[in-house]
Amino acid sequence: MTAAQRRCGLVVRQLFETGNPAQPANAEVIESERRNLCDVTGFDICYVHFDKMAHDDPLTCHIKFLEKVAEIRPEFIYVHPHVFLDTMHFNVRVEILYAARLLYGPRLIFSFADLGYAFQTSLIAGYAAIGDISASWDGNGAELAKRVPGRTVLDLWAPRDGRLFRDLGIERDIDVGFIGKLHHYEDRRAAIVEARKIGAPIEVHGSDETGFVSDEDYVQFLNRSKITLNFSKTTAGAHQLKGRVIESILCGALLFESENEVTPRYLTPYRHYVPFTDPTDLAAKIRRYLGNDAARRAIVTAARAHVMENLSYRAWWRRVIGELVPGITIG
Repeated sequence: MTAAQRRCGLVVRQLFETGNPAQPANAEVIESERRNLCDVTGFDICYVHFDKMAHDDPLTCHIKFLEKVAEIRPEFIYVHPHVFLDTMHFNVRVEILYAARLLYGPRLIFSFADLGYAFQTSLIAGYAAIGDISASWDGNGAELAKRVPGRTVLDLWAPRDGRLFRDLGIERDIDVGFIGKLHHYEDRRAAIVEARKIGAPIEVHGSDETGFVSDEDYVQFLNRSKITLNFSKTTAGAHQLKGRVIESILCGALLFESENEVTPRYLTPYRHYVPFTDPTDLAAKIRRYLGNDAARRAIVTAARAHVMENLSYRAWWRRVIGELVPGITIG
């Protein structure tokens, strides 16, 4: 595609990632992310930080948003899922996005995480009802599709940036690691406690035990772990494909995950990851794979190759843009 033919897309992305205007995201990181998205999609991408618009002037923010759409004339508007999750009061209203669609013609792309929660799914169904494409990040798109019959809902995965999540080539001095919350997740806590009692060397890192974890610390921990644990169940009891699945594999750790029916739709058990059923099974499999480095490395290598080809950031956008513009080629 030549420069003259290059298309334009608009992305609604948070500036205040914590919801706190006093803590804006790093401008260099955001710009790097935008340039990467341009490269991946082949579109000229413009970011709009609607949360800042709403914070600066809540009375005119929606008019200013429509003015921005009129100025850019994007082929699509993509709304990042963190907008829905973290700062609902800073969302672009459904009727404004629909007005943008009617006035200026952009297709509307929404992506949603945590559809394993009925309340969350119901909250965002109004957006999906006007969307041209809605993409699930957690393998629970079928639940959303039931609420918006006739609309395109793609059951995808969390698109993780391979520039951040990668194998750093450092020493893996943690045998088994879990990084994440235990509070409110009794299944996680019970499995780890019981497995430790029978000798599993599990090191826990995360907001419950060590406070806030930066992206850099998170990636370091995954890179230091030979095996990393994931638990697929939400606090509501539904199973989901968590971002930690893709992140762990990209960082070169062997993924162990609680057995469920969602992940095998994306990864093959024992080829790409190791499922476990209970603390006894978990401890036994930890001993087996810590004692067989070749078997561990074989799964790690196969998993990373599979993710890079089929479940990468680029593959995610290839699927979405391919649905939006049939016949288009995304590298």
